[in-house]
Amino acid sequence: MYTNVDIKKFGDLQAANAAGHNLRQIPSDNVNTKKTKLNTYYVGDPDMDFNAVLSEKLKKFKVRKNGVKTVNLVFSASPELFENKTKAAEWEKLTWEFIEKTFGKENIVYAVVHKDETTPHFQVSVIPVNPKGKISATHFFDGRKKCGEFTTAYNKAVKHLGLKRDKGNKKAKPADIRDFYNKVLEAKGYDKKTDNAIDNFDKTIKDESTFGFIKVSTAMKLFQPFWDVLKRYKAQRLSDATKVAEAEKNAQELEDLKLKFDNLGLSPDIEFSKCLEVRELIELGRTAKAENEAKASKDGALQLDQEPIVSTKSKKSLPIPGRKRKTTGEDSDAK
Repeated sequence: MYTNVDIKKFGDLQAANAAGHNLRQIPSDNVNTKKTKLNTYYVGDPDMDFNAVLSEKLKKFKVRKNGVKTVNLVFSASPELFENKTKAAEWEKLTWEFIEKTFGKENIVYAVVHKDETTPHFQVSVIPVNPKGKISATHFFDGRKKCGEFTTAYNKAVKHLGLKRDKGNKKAKPADIRDFYNKVLEAKGYDKKTDNAIDNFDKTIKDESTFGFIKVSTAMKLFQPFWDVLKRYKAQRLSDATKVAEAEKNAQELEDLKLKFDNLGLSPDIEFSKCLEVRELIELGRTAKAENEAKASKDGALQLDQEPIVSTKSKKSLPIPGRKRKTTGEDSDAK
């Protein structure tokens, strides 16, 4: 059995959308609503206003405009652990103690154990405050090394329950890659041999010297059922290969889409017009349009003010107050 920790640094919009999902304020297909009442809140509640609570907690900090304000953490373990109620309860207790000790309860926006999904897990939103009292996500999660140290520290807190640290995605070794491609080539070689066998069989049957006293047409009729099976096999294999490739592509696209929705805290069937991020983008577009129109109107009015006034009778430019008029030869003669 293994422990698992998922770490995500969120911007304001992502954090708010994730909170909507984690606090069960946004419906989601992967949630069993009949079990939602079993969820345990250590900090926060389903009715809390995430943005208001976060703003209140941030008042005592100097926050950089583009700095990371919150980090979303997911703590979980192998499903087998939760088959033992005693161990499951101990895991929950120890995990909460680790979270509280590491970040401080006052810096936790919400912490909830979801028991209405397939595998129980902690969903936590924290303000990453370093020992100097400043917001610093890099203190805890700066690169793979520090994230690994954090995961190791958590595993030490619960490993006596029989849990090992999840190493995550391992880097493939050259031997593993060679073995993989050897198997692929072996499979391709098998298909090629099968195709060659079918082609050779076709040529053999059509060769008059193969059966001697039997006519080719008779031989073709004799072997036709077997020949049909081979042809169907070849056609089916090509069809299956196409379907497998298409299915793998669709599965990957679906998985990517689910990950994007999960990161935003959205349900796959949510109306995008109701999405906070989309609404804000639309509002930004409207604001920018209004500003551009106002600027264009102002520039037009300014240009009119600066143009010289021309008399319709003399067609000469009238003097503009504050501007010296150039003296022409005609004016000198008049004087």
